[in-house]
This record gives sequence, C-alpha cells and structure tokens, in this order.
Amino acid sequence: MESNIVTGKSKIMLIALLAIITLITILFIYIGNLLQKHILETIIKEEKKVAIKIYQQTFDDFISRYESIASNLLLNKEIINSFQKKDRSKLLGLTLPVYEKLHKENPYLQVMHFHTSDTRSFLRLHKPQKYGDDLISIRHMINKVNKLKVKQIGIEVGRYGIHYRLALPVFNSNKDFLGVFEFGININYILDIFENKYNFETLLLFKKDIFDIVFKNYNDIAYLPYSEDCYSIKLENNNSMTVDDNAKNTTFKVNSIQDNAKQNIGEILLIKNLNVYTEDIEKIVNIAVTVAVLFVLLAFYLTKRIFDNYLKIINSYKEKLEIKNHSLVKLSNTDHLTQIHNRKSIENILNNEIKRSKRHMQPLCVIILDVDNFKSINDTLGHNVGDKVLSGLAKLVSSHLRETDHCGRWGGEEFIIVLTDTSLNNGVTLTEKIREKIYTHDFGDIKNVSCSFGIAECTTEDTCNAIIYDADTALYEAKNSGKNKVSIYNKKSL
Repeated sequence: MESNIVTGKSKIMLIALLAIITLITILFIYIGNLLQKHILETIIKEEKKVAIKIYQQTFDDFISRYESIASNLLLNKEIINSFQKKDRSKLLGLTLPVYEKLHKENPYLQVMHFHTSDTRSFLRLHKPQKYGDDLISIRHMINKVNKLKVKQIGIEVGRYGIHYRLALPVFNSNKDFLGVFEFGININYILDIFENKYNFETLLLFKKDIFDIVFKNYNDIAYLPYSEDCYSIKLENNNSMTVDDNAKNTTFKVNSIQDNAKQNIGEILLIKNLNVYTEDIEKIVNIAVTVAVLFVLLAFYLTKRIFDNYLKIINSYKEKLEIKNHSLVKLSNTDHLTQIHNRKSIENILNNEIKRSKRHMQPLCVIILDVDNFKSINDTLGHNVGDKVLSGLAKLVSSHLRETDHCGRWGGEEFIIVLTDTSLNNGVTLTEKIREKIYTHDFGDIKNVSCSFGIAECTTEDTCNAIIYDADTALYEAKNSGKNKVSIYNKKSL
C-alpha cells in the first residue's frame, strides 16, 4: 500500500519534473527567439544606417572632387575660346590629356563631354569620333542645364551606360552661355566599393516596362527577373545579379533611379549576409535549450549565463559599429587630398578652442596661409603636381606643430593653423619658421614654393568668424606687400 503511494508520488514528481523541464524549455526557446529577433533587428538597422552614410559620403566625395576639377578647367581661356568658336580639334587637343590622366587615376570615370546649348554632342573625350548627335530625347539633365543654366547632379542613362553625372553650365568671360560640360562616373564605382570594401552585395533594378526603352542600345546586357515588375541588371565589371538563397540576408534600398518626370524607374539595393551573426546566435540558443533540458536544477544560473552571452554578442557588435562610425566620422572630418582636417572640422575645432581660451584666459593664435601663385603651378605643371604640392605642404606644416595644435584645409590652396596656448610673439616666431621651411623644401616637380601668412591673436571679444576675418586681412596685406611674408593683424592700427 505504502509502496503504491510512494510509486504514485514518484510518478507525480516525475510528471511535475517533466512539466517543469518542458515549461523551462519552452520558456528558453521563446526567450531565445525574442532575443535573436531583437539582435537581428538591431544589426539590420545599424547596417542600413552605416551603408546609407557610406553611400552618401562616397557620392559627395565624387561630386566635390570632380566639380573642383571641372571648375578649374572652365577657367582656362583657351578651352572656353575653342568651345565658343566650335573648334573641336583644338578643344580635343587641350582637354584629351586631362581626360586620359583622370581616367588613368580612376578607370570608372568614363564620361567627359561638351554639349552645345541645344543639347547636341559637341565633343566626347571618351569617344571623340562620335559627335553632333541630338541628345534632347535621352539627356534630360543636359536639357535642364541648358534651360536653367545651373549645375545638375544625379544618376542618368546615356548612350554609353548608367553613370553618376555632374553637369555644369559653361560661360565665356562676358557671361554668355555657351553650353554644358559634363563628367560621368560609372555606377559600378560605388557598387564595387560596397562589394570589395564593405562586404555588401549589390543589386541594380529596373522596371520591366521601361527596360526595353532604356537599354535598347545594350544588346549584350545580362539581366534576370527579380520580381513581377523588375529586372536585376548586370553591368560591365560588376558580378552582382543574383543572391545566395541559402544565406540569411537583409536587403535595403540606398537610392532610387528616376526619369525626367521624377518617377521611379529603378533602385539600387544593398544586401548584407547575416550568417556571421545568426550562426553564433543559433548556437547559443541551441546550447541554452539543451542545458535547460539536461540541467533543470541549474536553470536560473544557466539563464543568467545565456543572457550574459547575448550581452557579449550585442556589446561585440556595438564595438564593431563604433569602429565603423568612428571611421565615418574621421572620413567626414578629413580632407580627401591632404588627409588633414577639412573646413567643417577645423571650423568646429576653432570654435571650441576659442571657448576654451576665454574660459581659462589662455592665449590663442590663428594663422591663414595661402600658396603663392598656385594657379600658375596648376596651369603650367598640371593638377597632379598641384595636388602633390598641397599634400606635401600639409605634411610639412603638420610636422612642425604640437599635438595640441591643429591644421586644416580651408579651401583650394588656403590652410588654417590653430595654435593653442600660444602668444602672438611665439606664434609669429613659429610662423616664420614654417614659412622658411616651406620655401626651402624640395617638392619634387617644383623646387621652390612660397606661401603668404596672416596671423591674428584671439581677444575676449572675438568669435570664430571675427578672428578668421582678422587673419585673412593680415594675409591680404602679406600678399599685397610682395608675398612669401608673415603679416600680423593689429587691431590698434585699423
């Protein structure tokens, strides 16, 4: 009788134990799935945010670089006169070496094009033998520049491919409108950056109803159905068109492709493989379930361990994201050519240093330097030599500054130096030393480069704009008094 009672109790305890194991197992599976979903959502959200920042920064860098080059080209009187006189042969001779150098530096730069004011091709540097064709029906950006006489930026399909395009109006010295100058960089430029540098797969989609119209000149283009109304396009040098169905991926749009009526005709998609994250998460979930079933007495302890593991994964991923974000911040604050602070960054630094100087009653000096006769260097020796001078100058100046000082490119051939805890006399001494070092430095293709300097000391009333204005005024005085000099801003004498 007692044996039966004990057996009955044991059965009840066994059933209760099995019920507890089952409940804990279900609870662990449920919590594991929730955590897995939350982590994946966080990863996807951050990957999308980082990708969009990278895309925009890369696009902005392209526009900034080639707009600067185009602006310098359009300051060349011989080029403008040749274009105005419709002297195609002379214009080709003047601009083809520029195109060949730029294309060698960046093979994705595939379009350099002069258009007439009625949207006809005047000179394709990438295909000089092809000209005179009417582009009104397909080159809407050029139509718009001809109509509004302002620059246009965007993605557009032309006769020779899909390109990120920068189109600028061309004027002569009398401000008469002559036509349009255009740079175009192959869309693969940004797509390949994402694939090779950031481990994204890329997809270029076009709607089926406009595919035949847009790509009628592309008989050998590869494409596959992507959805009911879109094709996935494979362009030259780009391998992306299909995605591994067995991989766990997240897909998001980074840009739309629009026609002249602002209607979406396609999209640029980025695809991120999440296997590296999901595999680790699934392993931890499986271990958690197994441990819960086998070691019910340690359920609470194991729950804590599993939560700790999940937190490690999240923290590890956050660290990776912080590294990426740090790289993005550095990229957005660094001048592409000289690798020192860009204008936005040095301006923020100067604002902060002015506040610190006033708060602690410490001296602060600001120097503006400008390369003398820099346009002549570009015109006679070429932009590559000019770029080397600017890059070498930035390294030379930085090497003579303390860690607490700052140097940034203000624009073109102008640089700003911020000297913290430095009196005007000491600032002038250092500036003279830097001026002499620059003048005696061997820049390779050009032996002697001189710079003019303007220096101003911050007062308790100064703002960022005010002290920059003071230093710029002193720089102007140095330029006017013979160049290769250091001029000091003196409030009392003004």
